[in-house]
Amino acid sequence: MFNSRKLPLSAIIFIAVCSNTYRETVGQIALVEETESDVIDDIYEGCGEEAMKKFIHSDLLEQELKRSEGLQKAWKANTNCPSQTSKVDKNLIYALSVFHFGDVMFLQNLNNAVGTMGVNITTYERDFHYKSLHFLLMDSMKQLKTKECKPVYFISENESPKVGSKVRFSGFAKVHLSREDLPDLDGETLLSITSCSFVNLDDYICHKYSGGLISPAEVFTVEEIKQKSDETGYYTNIVLKHSALNGTHNCFMFPRSAAPVSTQAPFLLLAVLSLFTLTL
Repeated sequence: MFNSRKLPLSAIIFIAVCSNTYRETVGQIALVEETESDVIDDIYEGCGEEAMKKFIHSDLLEQELKRSEGLQKAWKANTNCPSQTSKVDKNLIYALSVFHFGDVMFLQNLNNAVGTMGVNITTYERDFHYKSLHFLLMDSMKQLKTKECKPVYFISENESPKVGSKVRFSGFAKVHLSREDLPDLDGETLLSITSCSFVNLDDYICHKYSGGLISPAEVFTVEEIKQKSDETGYYTNIVLKHSALNGTHNCFMFPRSAAPVSTQAPFLLLAVLSLFTLTL
């Protein structure tokens, strides 16, 4: 298995271009605990209109585009997409396109920033230069996500979560949509994921087999960890099942507008009410 930390930059780029694995093209994202506080996992629940005004209807989006050459190049690379996407906000399409057309260094910088700059509001406001892109990506997760929970796959580094623990990705994870799309698994760690909140990029990007996109706000339960084998060799299979959507930094810049964010909240409330009724 390749270890990108020991490879020169030219080798990393070569692997990213030639490999069918999405790992190298989205930065060194990893599984982290659900409560990891450094990850920017804002889902803008309760402050969507304020965020739209501040990040999109102002000049901030243009400023961030001008600031990053990598973002500029990837932003409108999908402009000639067929008319099936004409009913979708073009900015959502442009944002999703970044994960197909973005170069290695840009995507690494983006996900590294997402994974580290939620440490406090000062760092976020001063140093996170993808506020508009992050908002659009999270908005696309709300509007364009698949209607049903489905299996997806991700080739990871040597992850070692505990069975029963709650985890999330440290950035935006580009995943394989089919088991048949996976490369040689010998010596690899495969995350077999049931996701209920991912976007199928094939539906919005004019390139088939573009994969899917999972946000850092989707929380999973580690169901199983086993050593397995196929015709290519032995690999570690980690089974992750959707648990909730939970933005620990919900409405980071708009705290007065923040709403409860965990999708488990209604079920927890029902359980409390039921228990209260039984005690009467």
